[in-house]
Amino acid sequence: MHTPDSSRRPSRRTAMTLGTTVAASALLGACGPVRLGGPAGYTPPPVGIDDIYRSELLATIDELRSTVPHVVSTLPEVATQVRDLSAALVEQRQALLTGAEASGAASPSSASGSTGSGASASDGASSEPVPVFHLVDLLTASALLCADACVQCSGSLARVVGAIGVHHLWTAGRLAALSQDPAIPAPVAPAAADIAPTRTVPASDPPSVGATVDYQAELQETQGDEWYTGYVFEVLAARATDEAERTRLLDASTAHRDRARELATIAAQDSIASVLQEPVYGVPGGGDPTALDTLPPELSATLLTDWVALTGASPFARRATMIATAYAEAVTLSGYASALVPLPGLATDG
Repeated sequence: MHTPDSSRRPSRRTAMTLGTTVAASALLGACGPVRLGGPAGYTPPPVGIDDIYRSELLATIDELRSTVPHVVSTLPEVATQVRDLSAALVEQRQALLTGAEASGAASPSSASGSTGSGASASDGASSEPVPVFHLVDLLTASALLCADACVQCSGSLARVVGAIGVHHLWTAGRLAALSQDPAIPAPVAPAAADIAPTRTVPASDPPSVGATVDYQAELQETQGDEWYTGYVFEVLAARATDEAERTRLLDASTAHRDRARELATIAAQDSIASVLQEPVYGVPGGGDPTALDTLPPELSATLLTDWVALTGASPFARRATMIATAYAEAVTLSGYASALVPLPGLATDG
């Protein structure tokens, strides 16, 4: 009997290997020359939610910087406020950059093409004069974008974005008041119910919230300051001689105590010890009227930074309440203070 020659008839394993090699060669030939053993192609992950909002906010700030030099007003107070805004925008833009972008080594992923160093404030700007109401509209829109970002981005970015948002809303309030133009309405803070996530977060982008201990500390600090502010306004109301002013101060006292009570409810739901209201609080100057009159703007500025910090420290489900209250305080502070740091509640270099 003739024995088959194994050298002339390939085994089944050899035939399968040869068939696979031929098929692979056909595919590779169709794609052009490929070096075998080379690295696999790299598909970058989807852009994270922080980067999406950072890019949009950088573009918004660049638009504001291009607009500010062309705002016209015959009122010195408005001109001063616009100059202060121009300086603040530089610092706010820097705060949004990553370390690599700030050093000029990279650019933020933005369809607008913003660079890490930032464009000149006048690049691409029209030479036409810009009315104050247009700047107020831009600032209000920027604040709303910041609020949207706060309920979806990481806790660390939410604190920066929240600080920018309250500054822009405060500036809009100042400009509306100083312009003395009835056509420029005072900005209104959005309600918490109107602030909701608007983006789809990539599955590869896990949510990031602050440490539980930070959330607890910020909530208790804010609650204590709200109780104290409510007491101070009650004291001011008791000293007021004008009935309308007394009513206004009592309403403010009630509003701050209601905030403290809301935080007590949140604390109970989140297993955090609540700060109890004290029957009496110390006030500076031993009740001297001059010292008392300086308290409302100081307390408003304190509460503003409290709520911004709480925005960054809170879990996502609580963010809308925190940023909405920070914005409400920004509107209040615009009636008190003529100056506000560019990033309230954040330590900056220099």
